[in-house]
Amino acid sequence: MFTEIPWRKTLNALADTLTGSAQAAAQIVASAGQQATGMAQIHQAMKNIDQVASKTSPPCVRPNRRQNLNALGAQLAELSAE
Repeated sequence: MFTEIPWRKTLNALADTLTGSAQAAAQIVASAGQQATGMAQIHQAMKNIDQVASKTSPPCVRPNRRQNLNALGAQLAELSAE
């Protein structure tokens, strides 16, 4: 009958742990990529909103709206970074 070598169990457990860690790291990378894509879409949407607001607002209101949109964009970037 084959006798199990103690270090073999340890190596197998370590291999299982490393495999799980590699899978978790791959999921983190995929999630980070999805978040980056989402942020790029939000950035483009904010630019589009700014363009529409610039075209539809009276000239005296435009600078204030841009400041508000820029402030909202900065807040969104801070929230998404957390």
